[in-house]
Amino acid sequence: MEENNNNQNENKDQEINSLTEDNNQQPILDKSKIKRLEPIGELSDERPSDSQEAIPVEPKVFDSQELKSEPNQPSLSQQPLDTSSIYPTVSTVISAKTSIAQETNNDKLSDPNTPKNQSAGQLVLQWLTYAFWGWTLLALSSLIFSIIFNLVADTETGSFTPYAIASVLVLLPISYVTDYFYSKNEPSKKTGVAMAIMVIHAVLFAIFGIGYLISAVISIISMFTNSGENNVALAWLITSSIITVLYVLTFIRTLNPSVLSFIQKYYKFAMIAVSGLFIILGIVGPIANERITKNDRLIENNLYSVNTSIKNYTSKNERLPASLNDLDLNGDAKVLVEKNLIVYKPESSNDQYSSRYSTSKNVKYQLCVKYTKEKKDRYYSSYDNTDSDGYSDYLSYSNGHPAGEVCYKLKDTVYNYSDRTN
Repeated sequence: MEENNNNQNENKDQEINSLTEDNNQQPILDKSKIKRLEPIGELSDERPSDSQEAIPVEPKVFDSQELKSEPNQPSLSQQPLDTSSIYPTVSTVISAKTSIAQETNNDKLSDPNTPKNQSAGQLVLQWLTYAFWGWTLLALSSLIFSIIFNLVADTETGSFTPYAIASVLVLLPISYVTDYFYSKNEPSKKTGVAMAIMVIHAVLFAIFGIGYLISAVISIISMFTNSGENNVALAWLITSSIITVLYVLTFIRTLNPSVLSFIQKYYKFAMIAVSGLFIILGIVGPIANERITKNDRLIENNLYSVNTSIKNYTSKNERLPASLNDLDLNGDAKVLVEKNLIVYKPESSNDQYSSRYSTSKNVKYQLCVKYTKEKKDRYYSSYDNTDSDGYSDYLSYSNGHPAGEVCYKLKDTVYNYSDRTN
C-alpha cells in the first residue's frame, strides 16, 4: 500500500515537471511551492489510515499554453487560491438571484407595453379627462347646432348662442389641462379599474356618435322625400355629420390604440381648432345678428301687450287714449314706449250703432313700428277679420314682417250703456 502511494506521488511530480517545461524554457511554476494533490476532504497533512479506503483522484491535465502566464501577470504559483469560484457561498447565490431579478424588473419597466399599476390620483385624472371631454363635446354640439341652423335655416338662435359659447370657453381649457397631465403617464395597455373607466366612457361616446349618424341618414332621406323647402333638413344633415366625426375622434382618443396613437397626440389641438372656429362664427353670426335686431325682438314681444292695454283703456273709458302715456304699462312694454319705438295714431270714426240697451261705435287707430330686419312668416293663421279698409280687431304677433316701417291698422268697438232704457 505505501509503495503504491509513493509510486503515485512520483508519477504526479513527473507530470507536473513535464507541464512546466517547454522547449528548454525556465519553468513558470515553483515546484517547491506546489503542494501535492490531496483527496477530496479537508486540507490536512493527515493521511488515511490503513483501515480507510483512499478515494482515487484523477489529476486534471492542463495544456502547457494555459499554464503560461500573461505578460506582467503573476504566475499561477503567486496567485491566491480563489475557492469562491469553485465553491460559491450563500451570499454569492443570493446576490446573483437579486441581480437577475433587478434586470428582469428593469426590462419590464422599460417595455412600454407592460401595464403599470396606477395610483388613485391617476385613476381620478383619467376619469376627469374622459368626463370633461364628454361635457365639452355636448356644449360644442349645442354651439354647432345653433350656428348651422342660424346660417342655413335662418333660425333665430342668437339668444341661446352666448350660453353655448360660455360653456365651451369654460369646459375646453379644463379638458385640455386634465388631458395634458393624464397623457404624460397614460399606459398604452389598461387593466383593472383603468380598463373599466375607459370602457364606460367609450361606450357612451359610441352611443352618442351612432345617434347623430342616424340623424344624418334621416335628414338625407327627408331631403329626397320632402316636396317643400329642405333648409331645415340640410341644417340637420350638416350638424349631425360634424358632430358624428367629433364623437368618432373622441371614441378613438379614449381607446388610444397603438396603431392610431397620433390621434391621442393631436386630439386636443383638433378640439381647440374646431371650438375656436365655431366660437368665431357664433360671434359674427347669431350674436351679431342678435345685437342688431334687439329692437325688433322688443317690438315683436311687446306690441301685443301695448295693443291689449289700448283695448282695456277704451273699454273702461269708452274712448281711445290720447297717447300711449295714458296707458298703465310695465316691464318691457313700458320700455318699448319710453324708447319711442312705437308710434300711436288714433283716428276718428263716425260709425255708430244703437240698440234698445246701448249704443256703440267703432274706433280705429294705427300702431307703427320700424323693423331692422325682415322676418319670414313661419305660421299660417286661418283667422282673418280684416275689413275693406284694411282694419282688423286682432293683432297677429306671430306673422312675419318686412324690414322698415310697418303700420298695423286696428279697430275696436266702444259700448255706451248710459242711455239704456227699461
